[in-house]
Amino acid sequence: MLLNARKFFSEGNHECLILLAIEDITERKTVETQLKANADYLKAVFESSPQIATIASADGSVNYFNQFFLDYSGLSITEAIDRGWQSVLRPEIYPQFMEIWAHSIKSGDNFDMKLMLKRSDGTYRWHIARALAIRNSNGEITSWVGTATDIHDQKTFSEELEKKVIERTQSLIESNSAIAHSNKNLEQFAFIASHDLQEPLRKIRIFSNMLTTSFGKHLPNEAVKLIDRINTSAERMSGLIKAVLNFSKLESAKEQFSEVSLDDILTQVLEDFDVLITEKHATISKNTLCTIQAVPLQMTQLFHNIIGNSLKFTHPNLSPAITIACQIMTPQELMNYPELNQKRSYCKITIEDNGIGFEKKYEHLIFQIFKRLHSNEQFSGTGIGLALCKKIVLNHQGGISAKSNGSSGSIFHIILPLVQHVIYNIEIEPLVIASAPELLAKEDPKGV
Repeated sequence: MLLNARKFFSEGNHECLILLAIEDITERKTVETQLKANADYLKAVFESSPQIATIASADGSVNYFNQFFLDYSGLSITEAIDRGWQSVLRPEIYPQFMEIWAHSIKSGDNFDMKLMLKRSDGTYRWHIARALAIRNSNGEITSWVGTATDIHDQKTFSEELEKKVIERTQSLIESNSAIAHSNKNLEQFAFIASHDLQEPLRKIRIFSNMLTTSFGKHLPNEAVKLIDRINTSAERMSGLIKAVLNFSKLESAKEQFSEVSLDDILTQVLEDFDVLITEKHATISKNTLCTIQAVPLQMTQLFHNIIGNSLKFTHPNLSPAITIACQIMTPQELMNYPELNQKRSYCKITIEDNGIGFEKKYEHLIFQIFKRLHSNEQFSGTGIGLALCKKIVLNHQGGISAKSNGSSGSIFHIILPLVQHVIYNIEIEPLVIASAPELLAKEDPKGV
């Protein structure tokens, strides 16, 4: 209770009356006690907080800084109260800070700003400062509660990451420019390969044939053998030029994707090999293949090269047996291929044969251009076939791999998406072309 007393006097200044008033202030005291308890609780929370915390009056004057601020700034509580934020804010930021803070005080809007605060060692660190207005039951602002959180490391990391992204973007722009230049060079090479290089070879074959036709009866056997070797070498060079031409055309291919039945493609390829299959008594077994979005000609080239290899690289006294299987990959199976887009649907084609196979160490080499595991005396070839297959699969945003145990045959795994999201995503690999004599004399360690 609150007791008030007042005296009343008569005209002669004689005391005549005393008025006593007793007021019940229980509710007000309860509120004051609760407010003080809340303030004490808030300060206790702030004192244990690992970040800067402040309390300001309704007009924005800061009347409390927690211990974390004092430790961070190296100021005493008196210095902090007297000098406020100006003592730690970076000078060039202070005017902007005051402008935004004044707006919040006037409007009652929350304060939110990134700023740099000076540490006790003189260095500045980035913080994000926020302040929230505390209002009474009438909606009037009674105080402001603020915090400042150190974001220096995150901001530095973000800026460094952004810098690397910019550098990487610039690098990609330069790489794209280099790719465009490389594509242009490939187009020029394709023109040369299809015209300038083929013409001299055609004349070599014509002149050697003229020698054999006109003077064959008068030439010694050794000369005839040399002419045959010239013809053989010219044919090999012509085949190699055509293979490289196909490879370069694939780099700049403009064909559109369409719905392709791999079953129809395989049937066409097997018809092309009908004579060879009959001669070698080969057996072909397969299940139903998928229909996908693809470039039909490239799918034909893909199956033609791999099945052609299975029919070529065979044991002398063993009939070829080729098994072709296809299945839609499950999400669980797809997880084994992290390089593929896990949100897309793929089919997996397996082509297995009982041929001569290859050593495990050559699993990746066989997909490199001009890599041969056998000499031309054993098996003919250009060393481009499987490199072409890899390029086709990459053009279709898939994957290809090969396994073998040495001499018990080979297994090729081809993974292709059912639907194409982008027309092309070509990864250009270095293409190094040796001179004609070097290619003719080269005996690389499977001519594919």
